[in-house]
Amino acid sequence: MNKQVITFCVSILIVLDSGYAENNDPLIFSTNDCELTEPVYGEKFNLKALHSDIAKVVKGGKDDTFEYNICGSLGRACNGDNNASACLRRGNQEFVLGTQHQLNYRRGKMYFEFSNGAKCASGDGEFKLFVFLGCDYTLDAKQSKVTLYSANACKFYISLETPYACLPEPETVKSSGCSVQDPVTGHNYDLLALSDFNYRTSDRHGNIFTVNICKPVLYGEMAMCPKASSVCLVKLNSTDYKKRFVDYGTVQPNPILENGNLLMRLPSPTPYNATHNYSSTIHFICDNEIKSSQLSFIGAKENVYDFSFTTPLACNNNPPCTTITHGNEV
Repeated sequence: MNKQVITFCVSILIVLDSGYAENNDPLIFSTNDCELTEPVYGEKFNLKALHSDIAKVVKGGKDDTFEYNICGSLGRACNGDNNASACLRRGNQEFVLGTQHQLNYRRGKMYFEFSNGAKCASGDGEFKLFVFLGCDYTLDAKQSKVTLYSANACKFYISLETPYACLPEPETVKSSGCSVQDPVTGHNYDLLALSDFNYRTSDRHGNIFTVNICKPVLYGEMAMCPKASSVCLVKLNSTDYKKRFVDYGTVQPNPILENGNLLMRLPSPTPYNATHNYSSTIHFICDNEIKSSQLSFIGAKENVYDFSFTTPLACNNNPPCTTITHGNEV
């Protein structure tokens, strides 16, 4: 099965909090353990599985190499320190980035903060490393990426994509495929590459829909959607965080073809009234010229919500390798 290459550019504004709670907000807390209980559904994230005998290695800028381990030490000394859990190799020198870690949770975003690093010569404090966890059900070849940094930086940020930062994946979508074959042309519509990101669109009433294709919504900051939800209404002004995220469509393993049209029908367990539940339909639109795949909310007829998703992957004449960029992904 041919896999599409995805090219994308994301700008992130990172806000960090310290301490074990902020104004008693149940969605912001910290722990020194390697596991935490998710506050909306009570699901447990056990991140001990991220520890390994071989530390993770990521190339940074110029001659920099970052080496780190989760929930334990590197297994080797960094600049003579056997307790190091994060290390920066810069040419022939090594700098300890941390010997201790704190696991932080901020409204769905989880990250490790490594502390007790070596003194940073270009600043007043010490070296620090932050490892931000991202939900990824499919696991790309390159799981860790370093955020760009200046030559005199004392703090470094790495993103680590892992299924351990996800809510449980339904058995029905655990396969590595998400496709349907056109019985007339023989063309195989493979949409799995679209699952690497969430997509957002407005409901035109001050709320947003967060959507994933082929997988459940990737759990993360302001994307704490019910497990198995592929179309999720986010009530931005809801004061009850346990009612802020509503399942409007349960993930389906494959698209379907109806009268030559490529689409996904996603039923929901959320009641619309006494006899019907909400459901969503995603209509895939072919556009070989589009630079960014786009999700749009078409409208709703009673309990059925319709969306359009414009992408080159909906075309039946794509070459084997298609480069896709994304527009409203999060």
